[in-house]
Amino acid sequence: LGDDVETAAAEAPSQAADTASTEPSEPVAPVEPQADEPDADQVLTVENNQELAALLRGGQCDANVEQFATKYAGRTIQFDGSIQAMANHDDYDTRYDMLLGYGDNGPNTPDGAVFKYEDFNMYELNLTGPGAPDYISVGDRFRFTAEVVEYNPNTCLLFLDPVATEAR
Repeated sequence: LGDDVETAAAEAPSQAADTASTEPSEPVAPVEPQADEPDADQVLTVENNQELAALLRGGQCDANVEQFATKYAGRTIQFDGSIQAMANHDDYDTRYDMLLGYGDNGPNTPDGAVFKYEDFNMYELNLTGPGAPDYISVGDRFRFTAEVVEYNPNTCLLFLDPVATEAR
């Protein structure tokens, strides 16, 4: 975690619009969102957002984690993951902090951004799905739906607020 992360920025070539004609020959159709540019209200998943897919499979402290958090702050993401670590929040008995990772490996998750739910109670997880447990623990697998809050570059954690947690 202490290694410096080098950032490589690729610039897309600019394309000049053809302004020779002032009257279009056909009406211009609205631009449909691309697979990596979902609508503003659409939940971001690995299927509809390449940046999220790269984030989940990349490194914990990659520069793209901070870029993703900045670009998509306030947006809702969804991914299949597992609980990497869990502890009581401060001195509370019913409030928790939890680290989440992509995939099914719990504390042994090898790659990807590490997400954190901080200072929440079990009801705030909105547990759903068949076999939703009364209590959760490290290694449990869920489909996490959460709002992107912020990224802390000092800890390499991407903070999320839980929206729904579906047992799987």
